[in-house]
Amino acid sequence: MTGERPVSAVDWAALRLQDRYPRNPMEVGAILRFGGPSPRVGEFRRHLAASVPELWTVLVRPPGRRRPGWAAREPDWEGLVRHRALPETSGETGLRLAAEEIQAAPLPREGHLWRTWLLDGYAEDEWALVIQCSHAQFDAAGLWGLAARCFPSADARPARPARPPRKSVDLWTVLKGLARYARGFFPLSGRTFSSHGLTGERRLVFETVELARLTRIGHRHGATVNEVFLAALAGALRAWPHTPWRTGRPGAVWTLLGIDIRALDGTPGPGNRLAVTRYRLPCDEADATVRLRLLVRTGSATKSSGAANVGRAGIRLLPDWLLGLLARWSLSRWYTEMIVANVPGPAIPPVFGGRNLRSTVPLGLLQHGRPLGVFLSSVAGQATLNVTTDSSLPSGAGLVRLWLAALDELDG
Repeated sequence: MTGERPVSAVDWAALRLQDRYPRNPMEVGAILRFGGPSPRVGEFRRHLAASVPELWTVLVRPPGRRRPGWAAREPDWEGLVRHRALPETSGETGLRLAAEEIQAAPLPREGHLWRTWLLDGYAEDEWALVIQCSHAQFDAAGLWGLAARCFPSADARPARPARPPRKSVDLWTVLKGLARYARGFFPLSGRTFSSHGLTGERRLVFETVELARLTRIGHRHGATVNEVFLAALAGALRAWPHTPWRTGRPGAVWTLLGIDIRALDGTPGPGNRLAVTRYRLPCDEADATVRLRLLVRTGSATKSSGAANVGRAGIRLLPDWLLGLLARWSLSRWYTEMIVANVPGPAIPPVFGGRNLRSTVPLGLLQHGRPLGVFLSSVAGQATLNVTTDSSLPSGAGLVRLWLAALDELDG
């Protein structure tokens, strides 16, 4: 084992939440769906062993030391990369149930904080990888970067080097940004959702649509794909009869979205590279176009605030105790009621042995005290929505249908 170094304050906050709420793992992942015949698991293990050094990273908890650290150790490839043949023609249902079962078994508290399952047999001419990893080691955008390096396309462009830090983002700029961030704590979330009877068990429902449709709706309304996604989600939550409103009627929902800062940061190694921003989902607004207009306004304010640059500089300049406090507060129910994510994949889809990636299903957090999370990911012209609900709620299939209906309303 070599090169031990302490985890960052932000990643330590994620590990502490994992320790505190073991029924709600701080884990992210993805289902990568490839076309073509399935590879042999031995072939796949050998490919990963020769691909990227991040897979050798382990979490160590030295005795007598409060904060854990990262080190390097060769993986147990047979234990970490497994194969499962699903029942023939079980289709998307079989794939979804297998992913739920995999997610139900949390990762260990130390060692290699990732694992991968190769699934086949559920459909003709398709196989899938289910990737599970700790949020302390990879955030969702970092996971996409890992996939692109593990399965590079011959047409993919080399990754751009990180831009050098901007000289204008000094400590004073960070403190001003921190003041804006502190003001963003208010109003408090109000705990719009009820948390009564939650089990912590995750249930998945996913649906794939053409990315061009979201783009077209955005162009029509002067909005981004992200804003269209959120506006349709606000309408779906408002209309779904099983949304667990604490007061019995729709209200505004505060959500947390991450901004990938890898292009600005350039710090190597494991861990999160995110600046976070808070969005108010206007579920209390009846008009679909007004909901979208409100979210466009929030998006414009976020872009003009320079949150990504301030977040990158803050990670470098602020003391660890303050970074840890901000990370824990950002994940508290007083700040955000639901985690949502929109993670675009690489422009040129990953390839393994001539087999193209067709689509991907993002697997996100279901935090303690939260009844649901919603995640979007896009690749190869396809956008896949994953609604993750606590098992105490009915299936999220109805919420997915209402999200599609909300898109129809914006597209009309």
